[in-house]
Amino acid sequence: MHMDSRCRRGVLLQAAIGLVVTLSTAQPYQRQIEEGRSAFSRGNYTRASDAFLSAGIAIYKDEELTYDAGRAHLEANRAAPALDCFEALLRKEADYSGLDGYLARAYHHSLEFDKAIVHYKRELRTLGQKEPRAQWIRNELLRCSKGMEYKRRVPLAFVESAGRTLNTSGDEFAPCPSVQYEGKCYFSAVPTPDPETGGAKKAARIDADLYYASQTGGSWQAPVAMHHEINSALDEEILDFGMSGGVLFFSRQIAAGQTAIYSDTFRLDDADPPAYQAFEGPLLGSIGDGAMSMFQDSIVVFASARTGGYGANDLYLAVRRNGRWYEPVNLGPEINGPFNEHYPHLSSDGLTLYFSSDRLESMGGYDVFRCRYLPEANRWTAPENLGIPVNSAADDTHFRFTGDALAAVFSSNRKMDNQGQRDIYLAYFTEGLTDGPVVAHGSPLGALYEPAPEKLADEVGEAADPVVGEELLVEALFYRGDDLLSEPTNRARIDRLVRLLLQQSDAKVRIIGHAFEESQDPINLYYSIKIAERVADYLASLGIAPGRISCFGVGSSYPLARPLVNGHRAAAADKLNRRVEFQVDLRGSAGVRIRYLTPEVPGALQLENASSFEQASRGLYYSLYLGEAGGMMSHPLINFSAGPVVLERRIPGVSYACYAGHYSRFSDAKAAELEAKSRGIPTQGIRAGLDGHWLERHEIIDHVLQHPELLHYMEWRRDH
Repeated sequence: MHMDSRCRRGVLLQAAIGLVVTLSTAQPYQRQIEEGRSAFSRGNYTRASDAFLSAGIAIYKDEELTYDAGRAHLEANRAAPALDCFEALLRKEADYSGLDGYLARAYHHSLEFDKAIVHYKRELRTLGQKEPRAQWIRNELLRCSKGMEYKRRVPLAFVESAGRTLNTSGDEFAPCPSVQYEGKCYFSAVPTPDPETGGAKKAARIDADLYYASQTGGSWQAPVAMHHEINSALDEEILDFGMSGGVLFFSRQIAAGQTAIYSDTFRLDDADPPAYQAFEGPLLGSIGDGAMSMFQDSIVVFASARTGGYGANDLYLAVRRNGRWYEPVNLGPEINGPFNEHYPHLSSDGLTLYFSSDRLESMGGYDVFRCRYLPEANRWTAPENLGIPVNSAADDTHFRFTGDALAAVFSSNRKMDNQGQRDIYLAYFTEGLTDGPVVAHGSPLGALYEPAPEKLADEVGEAADPVVGEELLVEALFYRGDDLLSEPTNRARIDRLVRLLLQQSDAKVRIIGHAFEESQDPINLYYSIKIAERVADYLASLGIAPGRISCFGVGSSYPLARPLVNGHRAAAADKLNRRVEFQVDLRGSAGVRIRYLTPEVPGALQLENASSFEQASRGLYYSLYLGEAGGMMSHPLINFSAGPVVLERRIPGVSYACYAGHYSRFSDAKAAELEAKSRGIPTQGIRAGLDGHWLERHEIIDHVLQHPELLHYMEWRRDH
């Protein structure tokens, strides 16, 4: 059957119209596709992803275009459209050798861990066992397994992006909430590059600068760049605040792997230039130390790749005492391992540490972990992954609480709800994550580590000279067991004391041993004086005449730190309480005085009514005399919970004299003696002491005018 000419012309006309419509509609998509291809070739993945998304379903008509579009979406941190592309190729059974790898990554970042495992395994089968990527895939399989476990947990928080006002297609990271102003946040950012310059591979380098932004009515206002003298042509990164928010710490990258670290006191007027200066702290910017967390200006935790650690980056802690920072110490294998530990944040309780790590317990990249120091056990709890949604399969870093500890800020390059590279996110917790109350001063962490002796020598000036101007420096010794004299720090302090005593030949020294062993009080008391005698014997071996040395054992009568925390013995307190102290009598040396350096006691361990043996020896006081013994003495009044007990040896080789109680009034001492006798407990009378010296009968009259209280004691002595 033949079509007539009129009908044929109609069909041709319709076909022509259809072709025109097709060409007119395909042309815009073609321009966007070409734009996407061009941006992709330049490495500008965000621009390429935007263009491919605008092209819609047109990209699926070409397998190679679909493949490139999926890769662009994934590199632009857009996991969902990337999965659409890769799954479309999977349905077509397209032959791309890297498709399983991209599918695995896309599923991984979409938190579909079970599907990611399938494709990681498929890719692994194509690789040799010793290829570097094979080991990487095996690690990712372990992380996906962890992700499946974390996905079953009840979320601790809900997370949202800080929004497009703060986050751009550039790089926003290192958020740090203001300490002084609620709703204000400082952060670092690399501005969005000019789209005409291409991606990172071909674009001119753009540095990170410091910014701040404030909330008004719950909405973030446009970020403001900090002063141009702070924002240089190099990378700057926010580190933390100090001095209750009055000082800002930041780093500046001066070379590959090298930074300079500065502190800036905020200007009172925007017209004033910044007053920033080099941070005189324990971090070594020359080796890349950074990512620090400052706690009450006296403790800093930071990340470092210095030698002697457990992995690439480890966490270190340093304490500030007597105005100086001491040598940092590694936080140990409980926290540090073969992977990277980075971006620490010590919370307001001074005990709970948050940090990021790419260890195998992460679900991918860096995850945020939490652990807590237990003072009573002197150890850290095992690091705990905060789970989804705080953590993702990408890098989640720079975690920091806001003031109320119910919200936190952090940065992440996750591939969901992301504007480009790293973005700033907020986490809102259902309850506070700090495990203890906010401490007003100090942390038990400050008692964890003894300063190295060489650093202590630096404080004095010259290590060989114990004189500091007109001051003579004396410090206590601390011990764990029988290694008192073998500890390098203790040896350095003893040697300094010996130099002092040799220089001041008329000086005498009192050695006071403190013991906090888990033993009965008489054993504890005896152990404390034996510790003091060990030091006395060592001094004598170095040339100090035994007649210049007297020894005292006080057991646990004068703790430096609170022995119990939450009903348990505090290991950090034990470290402070097990000590040997010195009192030096300069015998009137003109122009010279002693400066005793004592360690700072963390606020959580401070005693409300602390007293020391040195304070108790001042002025006039009374004690019950329990008698003498050649060895350990057993007596009902040797009971530290009832009051201080002192075992004394003033002359080498003689018996120990024992005293119980410390009374500022004679009437109180007499009442204590009568109460003991009423219980059938014998004593050998009452002794009066003045400035560390027991008064003999003939000496009492010399001090009555200055201390009339002694008249009552004189009358009692006449009757006894």
